[in-house]
Amino acid sequence: DMVLVGGANVYPAEVEAVLESHPAVRSAVVVGVPCPDLGSALHAVVHTAAGAANEDELRSFVADALSRPKVPKGFSFVAEHLRGEDGKVRRAQVTEWVHKKLGVAPSAGATMGGAASTVGLSASLVSAASVNSVGKCSAALTFAGRVAIVTGAGNGLGKEYALLLGARGARVVVNDLGVSLKGEGGSASLADATVAAIVAAGGEAVANYDSVVDGGKIVQAALDAYGRVDIVINNAGILRDVSFRKMSLDDWEKLYQVHLRGAFAVTQAAWTHMEKQQYGRIVNISSSTGLYGAFGQAVCAGQRPTRDSDSLSPRYTHARHMSHHAASHGRTMRR
Repeated sequence: DMVLVGGANVYPAEVEAVLESHPAVRSAVVVGVPCPDLGSALHAVVHTAAGAANEDELRSFVADALSRPKVPKGFSFVAEHLRGEDGKVRRAQVTEWVHKKLGVAPSAGATMGGAASTVGLSASLVSAASVNSVGKCSAALTFAGRVAIVTGAGNGLGKEYALLLGARGARVVVNDLGVSLKGEGGSASLADATVAAIVAAGGEAVANYDSVVDGGKIVQAALDAYGRVDIVINNAGILRDVSFRKMSLDDWEKLYQVHLRGAFAVTQAAWTHMEKQQYGRIVNISSSTGLYGAFGQAVCAGQRPTRDSDSLSPRYTHARHMSHHAASHGRTMRR
């Protein structure tokens, strides 16, 4: 039996073994359910003594032992043993029951052993009071209750990120200096326009005009406005269209300040708050220029991949409730 979760092969038996090692769990069955975000996700049906364990406790228990794709997204608690007299899990029956309970068709990413069962679990298996959470994947990804900072959000892709987050329920701090592609000038109009668009669509947002080099000020703006910071998208960037031979130290330094130092400053300022609240998502925006190079873009090509590296190293120092990613766009105008 195997479930494909976000591109990772997950074997339910491994997750079941971890769950059943918990002192409060008498038996457990893990099945795959459809999830728009991941293709498939895991749902655990657990038999425990009444009130002996809750969803958060068991999810944390599994997360401490296994990688993220193997942590069940949803839990249901039942009052009947989930293994037959032969010790085998009642996977076909439990799978059918879970899919009916969630109102979904069987997951295309899941393969279940045994013939499909037309016999449901016994009537005593589940009562309304015994189900803690069905953990159904939302068809529309939501960031309700989350606070997001998007740098360079006054135009281009940064604006699109901010608009999408706002449309999905996040309260957004729209950061932009309003400078040109070369990092010259400055205006509050770009950030204000993005905020206005988010508010007009029914969302919440505030503008911030600080440089990313002053990352602490940007994070403080989020704290002042909304009391927390959950998501950081390091998108701000400027351009220097110059070959390596003609590149000046000033060209290199100005891009360094925005692309690397700025991303570091914002991320580090948000880091401790994310740790304290046990939730954090950081996305560093890279580019195809950084990955493959391009004529006249030697500075970007040299610094953008470092954002990718910066996205990897913190993974080995943060707690399991935080994640750090790099995303690369193609040949589109970022501003």
